[in-house]
Amino acid sequence: MKVFLFCIALLFAVYTGYDAYTLTRVGAVNDIPQLLGDGGGSLVFTVLVALGAINALWLPRVGAGVFLVATVVAVLVALLYQDTTSWYWAGGSVVLCGGQVALRQSRRHRLRVVSEGGRRASAGGPARGRHRRQRSRGGEHHPTPRRASR
Repeated sequence: MKVFLFCIALLFAVYTGYDAYTLTRVGAVNDIPQLLGDGGGSLVFTVLVALGAINALWLPRVGAGVFLVATVVAVLVALLYQDTTSWYWAGGSVVLCGGQVALRQSRRHRLRVVSEGGRRASAGGPARGRHRRQRSRGGEHHPTPRRASR
């Protein structure tokens, strides 16, 4: 899921970057300052989306925060330059942020849970080692038992 979200976000960044570059180039050739500003703001948005895509692989919380900042930039560009395309880009960034949050919540759901009888039950599949945290229903933390050292 992380790799899929990374690929979608990177494709989104490439598309918005190409569109922003084209908009900036047209504004520079025809000497239209509003197109230059709109394209420049869109390029900032593109860089933020690319950073969010990179963070999607390792730090989902940071990636979600970067996508939210990118959304704010897109909304400001849409308001300042009356660009309807930037509204769509802001919506795409919100969807990517929602994907990051959903990814984070699904990873938290897979933690091992300790039942009342002391028997371990898995909430989302088998544990992948001793590094997984365990929780009881009473909110107490039970550390994973370790092997006796020789």
